[in-house]
Amino acid sequence: MAPSPGEFEAPHRLRSLVRSRETALVVLGAVVGAVAGLVVSAMSAAVDVLHTRLFGIPSGARLSAVWSVDAVAALTVPCLGGLALGLASAWL
Repeated sequence: MAPSPGEFEAPHRLRSLVRSRETALVVLGAVVGAVAGLVVSAMSAAVDVLHTRLFGIPSGARLSAVWSVDAVAALTVPCLGGLALGLASAWL
């Protein structure tokens, strides 16, 4: 099935903009870097909240730095996480 004429128009325009102006490439790189930084910050905050709620460690503490963790939580949380990931990948 052949693509429609306008289907590849947006990437072509972006490519021509980047090739015609080097500053556009710098701005595009800055935008991609900023978005990546925001995603990493959000993931870090989510992991902190999950560690606090699921393992009962203080907020801001690293799970690997805690002296002891509840044995039941240490076994069930990764198992349930793997099960959730497996089910999600099967449905998607």
